[in-house]
Amino acid sequence: MESIVSSVASKVAEYTFGIINRGIGYVIYVDSNVQDLKEQVGKLEDARGRVQHSVDRAIRNAEKIEADVLKWLANVDKKLTDNGGEKLKQDEEKAKKKCFIGLCPNIKSRYQVSKKAVEEAQTISELLGQGKFDKVWYSPDMEGVVTKGYKAFVSRTKALEGILEALNESSVQIVGIHGMAGVGKTTLAKEVAARVKEVHLLDEVAMAVVSHNPDIRKIQGEIADMLGLHYDKETVRGRAMQLRQRLKTDKRILIVLDDLWQKLDLEEVGISFEDEAAERSSIAGCKILLTSRSLDVLRLMHAEKSFKVEILSQGESMILFAKTVGDRVGKSGDYECIAYELVKKCDWLPVAILAIANTLKAVDISFWEDALLQLRRSNPSNIEGMQDNVYSTIELSYKWLRNDEAQSLFLICGLHPQSFDIPVFDLLQYSFGLDLLGGINTLEEARKRIGVLVHKLKAPSLLLEGKGYKWVKMHDLIRDVSISISSKNNRMWVIKDGNHLNELLKKGNLKGCTAISLPHSNTAELSDVDCSDLELLMLLNNDPSFQVSDTIFKDMNKLKVLSVTGMSFPSLPSSFLSLTNLQTLRLCECKLSEIAIIENLKKLDILSFHDSTITQLPIGIAQLTQLKLLDLSECSKLEVIPENVIAKLCRLEELLVGNSFRGWNVGGNARLEELNNLSSLSALDASIPDATIMPKEDLLMRKLERYKIVIGEYGRRYSFNYFRRFNLFHESKASKALHIKKLNISNCLDKGIGMLIKKAEELHIDGLRGAKDLLFELDTDGFPHLKYLTVNEPLFG
Repeated sequence: MESIVSSVASKVAEYTFGIINRGIGYVIYVDSNVQDLKEQVGKLEDARGRVQHSVDRAIRNAEKIEADVLKWLANVDKKLTDNGGEKLKQDEEKAKKKCFIGLCPNIKSRYQVSKKAVEEAQTISELLGQGKFDKVWYSPDMEGVVTKGYKAFVSRTKALEGILEALNESSVQIVGIHGMAGVGKTTLAKEVAARVKEVHLLDEVAMAVVSHNPDIRKIQGEIADMLGLHYDKETVRGRAMQLRQRLKTDKRILIVLDDLWQKLDLEEVGISFEDEAAERSSIAGCKILLTSRSLDVLRLMHAEKSFKVEILSQGESMILFAKTVGDRVGKSGDYECIAYELVKKCDWLPVAILAIANTLKAVDISFWEDALLQLRRSNPSNIEGMQDNVYSTIELSYKWLRNDEAQSLFLICGLHPQSFDIPVFDLLQYSFGLDLLGGINTLEEARKRIGVLVHKLKAPSLLLEGKGYKWVKMHDLIRDVSISISSKNNRMWVIKDGNHLNELLKKGNLKGCTAISLPHSNTAELSDVDCSDLELLMLLNNDPSFQVSDTIFKDMNKLKVLSVTGMSFPSLPSSFLSLTNLQTLRLCECKLSEIAIIENLKKLDILSFHDSTITQLPIGIAQLTQLKLLDLSECSKLEVIPENVIAKLCRLEELLVGNSFRGWNVGGNARLEELNNLSSLSALDASIPDATIMPKEDLLMRKLERYKIVIGEYGRRYSFNYFRRFNLFHESKASKALHIKKLNISNCLDKGIGMLIKKAEELHIDGLRGAKDLLFELDTDGFPHLKYLTVNEPLFG
């Protein structure tokens, strides 16, 4: 019993003296404990800064931030607020307070401050441990398929419900939608995709356009984009293996393959249902939705269930017309009678109804009467699979443009490959090179005119919104009409393949033609075609091994515009010397080596190497003194632009070198000061790694009407793809956009960058110490042009 009492007493004494010792330690070591807390706060600020930098970068790249990272940042912010500089200062002063008329330290205050410092330091230490994240962000699901203009008509609802039921059946993996051109198959497929996600029938949705001539790499790319899959293989077979593995995950996936014209080899794409026992169990959640004009194609694709999209009923057609044209139909019997006749002429087909309704929605009844009269008297063209009345309504919308420039632009759009979105900037280059724009002297004037013309074509639905505001696209049915109109007078032809070319040659249709588009140039040659009157030639290739003959351009001395995409040229054909009247030359996404022959094309206004593999701009380019636009953007291998070449392009209005050349002022390369000699330069897209090489004169900066400039350090540690992605204003609507990174304020003020900042509509400042001070220094008139501002100052150092 005595031993138990003794043991208990010993423990109590040990515990009591431990408390006393800690208490005395708090009082004695208050200064060191407070100092330790200050150091821990500093470490926490540094750690927060590192995490915040990663968060900011992820947000700029449209990534999502992990929930635990956001929670940690919130806890850190609260802890830093509780232990901020002012609070620590107050605690230190409290610890120094004296008692007994200032003769003795205040034991109570020292104890309280010291104890709190130790506890806070421990909490911060724990926060530091929690802040070591492997990754702070994740890629969000893509927005997926967006449905525009879907109207839940009865004729569509039944098919929609049936498709959703079929997709919900475990035994059904391939479902088809079929119907005539322009009836709304794609719109219905997009609505199915949206509903599938909305009701969680499947987890993910991917959609790809197949079209008349399937491009397997393009199909694989579109599916991958929507599934967040990044291929690291170059071949179609390698990508198919990666896609197949992606589809074997636990996710339930709907793949929509739109606009099939023939049987598609799903195995080649990377979608496999072979080996029932193993493969079906591994990708049981994968469903395929197909759309095609032909039920036979769906049968060849082994669709277990197929649904036909019918034309609209009379009532549905009138509702669609009335909603599109406005409220006149319901208010006036005269309008309603004509509307019925017009809709009847459209054969109740949505695409035709939208075309004619949009054409007439802003005009009075006399125009409606005239439109109906023209449709009754029209002599429609015979296009396979298209009713005569449908052709007539679309052709009438084209005629009613009543503008030669808009009509010409419409026909040029029709020359582009089916299902491809069209960059508006490309339309500018074609139109300028063909002299289609009357009274235009500068590229800036041309850009504004093209914007107006595109608006005119969108109004009657002859053009649709593309994948971004800088892109447009054409409905397949509208494109068919455009091609038909183009070829009526043997003027402009889209040659689908070798058989089509031979057919046109036998009929003599290509004699005297002014424009040819070869969307699949690996299947057709021009050696037998009389190209003496040709003014526009578009070549699009998807076979890297395809080679054109050296004499291909020998008789094309009237050619004004040559656009080549995706081809390989060890050296440009010697027949380039025949292109004496060429005004626009586009060699985009091409593998190029020897290109010096271009210096002989003295009449060039526009020269584009966008996204091609050139490593050096030839010195002879300086002889192209007529040049107004030089596009070297996205040329990742471009290392050399010889000094004084750009300076001699005295009429240059636009220089595009963004995401490309960065060797300004290095060795014998071009110097930025050369740009001051270009009196007509009004647009610049460039990446400038060092602010100290910026010209001191602000003459250049004052005259720029359009710019997209990155100034500052990115370093070679980033891949080119990263740099391209990090270009924050790649799709910016701002005409003047500037991104400055890791510069000193003095560089910004002394080198004329201040002028760019003051004129900018979009401004990103990243890693600039004293950025707020800089903005204050420059803020003399309130930045009247600024629309978008991002400032990321370094937190420490």
